[in-house]
Amino acid sequence: MKRWWLPWLGLVVVVVVAVVALAVRSRPSRSPQARAVRLERQLACPVCTGETVADSDSSASRAIRADVEKRIAEGQSDATIRAAYVATYGDRILLTPGNGGIGLVAWGVPIAAVVIAGAGVVIALRRWSATPRLSATADDAALVAREQEARHGGEAGTSEADGE
Repeated sequence: MKRWWLPWLGLVVVVVVAVVALAVRSRPSRSPQARAVRLERQLACPVCTGETVADSDSSASRAIRADVEKRIAEGQSDATIRAAYVATYGDRILLTPGNGGIGLVAWGVPIAAVVIAGAGVVIALRRWSATPRLSATADDAALVAREQEARHGGEAGTSEADGE
């Protein structure tokens, strides 16, 4: 029975355990303050270029931060709060791509690249492992034996001549 699969099985177990541990530990906090910070980092400042609502000190961003906290206190969900800002400012307020249209491409291209790269590695490993192992033929063995005999025979004659 071949045991080449044991290291691969060990690798799979380590990766699965690491992913599960990461997923369990990275669950976001559900506290109102943590939700507000998360939402403020997902919204773009409507008057600034390249800044989040959390990072901007503009009056518009301060008003949005206060409104986000008020909406959370009222019990609105994160999706409802984001939808309210999209209705007011349009999709440009969101810093994360949506799940449709160009957003689907933005999420899909990196995932597809990782899958294609993984498939390329698997294909390369299979090709390299399928390369036939070359063994010496009888002619090769005879050639090596002749060369060794010639070399040892020549060295013996030289050492005898040197010794005289």
